[in-house]
Amino acid sequence: MVHTAEVLYALLRISFVLFLLVGWISVIDGWRVGRSAPRDNRAARDRLIRLQWTARLTLALAAVLFLLATTLFWGALWPQINRWANLGDIKHKPGVVLTTVVFDLPPTLTRLAKEDPKAAETLDQLVRGLIETGAGFGFTALFLSVVIAVAFGLYAVGPSVLNEIRPKPPLDGTSNGRWLDGGFRLLRWAGRLIFLGVFLVLPAGPLIANRWPSLGNYNSSLQLWAVSALGLAGGGLFLFRSRLKSLAGGLRSVVDVALDVDNYLREHPRSSNPRGRIAARMSSLLKHIYRGKYDAIVIIAHSQGTVIAADLLRFIRMTGLDQTDPDLAARKGAPIYLFTMGSPLRQLYGLRFPHLYLWARHHQLPWPNAGHPIPPDTGPDPAQLDVTQWVNAYRSGDYVGRYLWRPEPSDFAYLIKPIALRGRWPVGSVDVEASETAPPTTNRREFCIGSGGHQHYWDGYAPAIALELDRLITR
Repeated sequence: MVHTAEVLYALLRISFVLFLLVGWISVIDGWRVGRSAPRDNRAARDRLIRLQWTARLTLALAAVLFLLATTLFWGALWPQINRWANLGDIKHKPGVVLTTVVFDLPPTLTRLAKEDPKAAETLDQLVRGLIETGAGFGFTALFLSVVIAVAFGLYAVGPSVLNEIRPKPPLDGTSNGRWLDGGFRLLRWAGRLIFLGVFLVLPAGPLIANRWPSLGNYNSSLQLWAVSALGLAGGGLFLFRSRLKSLAGGLRSVVDVALDVDNYLREHPRSSNPRGRIAARMSSLLKHIYRGKYDAIVIIAHSQGTVIAADLLRFIRMTGLDQTDPDLAARKGAPIYLFTMGSPLRQLYGLRFPHLYLWARHHQLPWPNAGHPIPPDTGPDPAQLDVTQWVNAYRSGDYVGRYLWRPEPSDFAYLIKPIALRGRWPVGSVDVEASETAPPTTNRREFCIGSGGHQHYWDGYAPAIALELDRLITR
């Protein structure tokens, strides 16, 4: 049984080496493809660069989460198992020595499958050795790079998360928006740290440890510190869970974004993937509404819902289902008004998945002022969705989605004009007309409702949303 575990361990190490090779091959291949793109086609080169970076970051994030989770988990769990089952007394006959396989220097590979007097004598020593060498000396540097990357991420979205926890009445969003602009640039460096940590620092660690053996002690110390910190953090979350609910609520939407994207873009199982099931449910709802013979239809969507609605409406229009499907054709030309908030179509999907969402992003030069009309060829195009008017609202610090049509960079993207409203809405509301980039009669229209994060679009902190909804209903 012990030898079987050793062989499996060796296969895991070999598979990780192959994973590293695939990662660097993707880098080289991406560089080659980027070089082959036409030099005079800036947009095409930009799409290739963004697509390559998305692929590399996806590989690195999956690897680093797996490495940290498994290493720290087993590092914390094994001492408890050994203490409970007293496995340290089980003798291990030296046989296949795996602590020197794959990542050590070539001369040590000759000891594979040979008797070694230095091999572990007990099962406890063997497992502890597997955990320690499985992390490798590069684990220390990898862990530190992840800590720095997480710090960058918290710094980037920190003000937006605080606004989720303690929302405020609409305020000028310029400072919040520019902070997040800089935060996104900082997040790129966080991604580079994670990628280099997995594909460069981690495999180079054993070579450094072999050259300077004294440094190897830091690996064990860091593992012990990380496991202790993990235990303290878990205990703290359990003891103070009631007081941390508000903070967890602010950070939850950040985590939900990644889960939503991963779930929505999954292609398997082919016959029943999440995206297909979601589209089927919404299509069924649209058919039911179309049969109601309404004069006009207003679709309100937030966050991932904006992607779902836009994707389905575009699919129906581009495939001609609105003409061939009797239930969808029952609309008979009734106008559709799409009202989106916090939409990730441009800021996330169009940026990171350009091969799928090229239609949702544009590359316009800066506009002269806020009142300049949106150019008719600026994507996304409401006509592709068979939408009479597409209205987009956003907060300046929304880390998921902000503007769809405004240029990058823009000095007026986060401007609002505070006014006083009577009635149930608080003083300090937003003048929608003053902050939009197009008049109400055009088919594209968007405005900033002030500072804030990804939530609080449908409460008293966003009176401009209610004003716009009233306008859409009564027009």
